[in-house]
Amino acid sequence: HYPALSPEAARKERDRLLGIGNNLSVTVREGIDDYRSLILDHQKSGWQLETYLKHLDNIMGNRKLAAVTRADLVTTVKRYGQERGQRTAVRYLGTIKGVLDLAVEHGTLEQSPLMGVTARVTGYKHRARERVLSDAEIHQVWSWDHHHASLMRFLLLTGLRISEAQKGHQVGDRW
Repeated sequence: HYPALSPEAARKERDRLLGIGNNLSVTVREGIDDYRSLILDHQKSGWQLETYLKHLDNIMGNRKLAAVTRADLVTTVKRYGQERGQRTAVRYLGTIKGVLDLAVEHGTLEQSPLMGVTARVTGYKHRARERVLSDAEIHQVWSWDHHHASLMRFLLLTGLRISEAQKGHQVGDRW
């Protein structure tokens, strides 16, 4: 109560009670767990995301989130790209950015160390796909006598990806 407690002392006490400003002890693992609990269930490729999160946890899970530098993270992403490929490293980088952005959003970090870092650090260069099925290939797929033939016909007719088709459902004779 004022005047027993000055406004500045009251703000410090409020911050202490709410845990604000005491985020220097938060580890990368805790940031990953926070991200996992809020984000992972809503991703279409959760197993891939989980792979990236496990790798990040293995590399620097015990480190304090506030002590992780841009150089540490860029080096980690580059090594990941050397081990598993540049395109995969782009996805890994995106996952790490997601973890850090959520930490910023929750006030655990003031600023993401990866702010301004782009996929160029992975060395990946996007190449547009130019391959399409020829009429002969479509005919061949259409004439298959295989237990997945109806699925392939469905995908050809709808233009859906398998993951998109999995999220749909059938009502009567409509998908």
